[in-house]
Amino acid sequence: MGALPEDELVATCADCGASIYREHIHRRLAGRWAGGLYCGHCLAARQGVNVSEDLASLSLADETEVGDRNQRSSVMGGSSVLSDSTAGDLVAYKRTLNITGQAATRVRTFHARLTEGAMRNLDRQVNAWVDSNPEIEIKFSTTTIAPWEGKQAEPHLILMIFY
Repeated sequence: MGALPEDELVATCADCGASIYREHIHRRLAGRWAGGLYCGHCLAARQGVNVSEDLASLSLADETEVGDRNQRSSVMGGSSVLSDSTAGDLVAYKRTLNITGQAATRVRTFHARLTEGAMRNLDRQVNAWVDSNPEIEIKFSTTTIAPWEGKQAEPHLILMIFY
């Protein structure tokens, strides 16, 4: 799959801006395609894998049948912006964006390790996301520092932007 340059600890997805760490590439949760580095969702979309079929297999919270929660999901989380952050882009929400300056209707979550390079990368990702979405109006944001579960539990800055 491709590797990150030796001097970079964190890279971003060429499509959605999600953080990509070396371990994501090693675990094949991200990779290179046609010269670009992509997260799992964007890579699947570029390789022709139908992500919407994976999403259709998920059950909603208000459905009566919950299903077996012990099985692994076939949908990968995004977003240090690992998590998160990309799954919301695949869904067409019923509620329209509220541009009146009142009441947030959506949230976007970013996270980064507590290192200088990761913080700079988080800044770039948030700014790129805001610049690429001129239709949104940020209502408020929250931050917290908490352990982020991964290969090793490390403290991360978690930023939630409500818009």
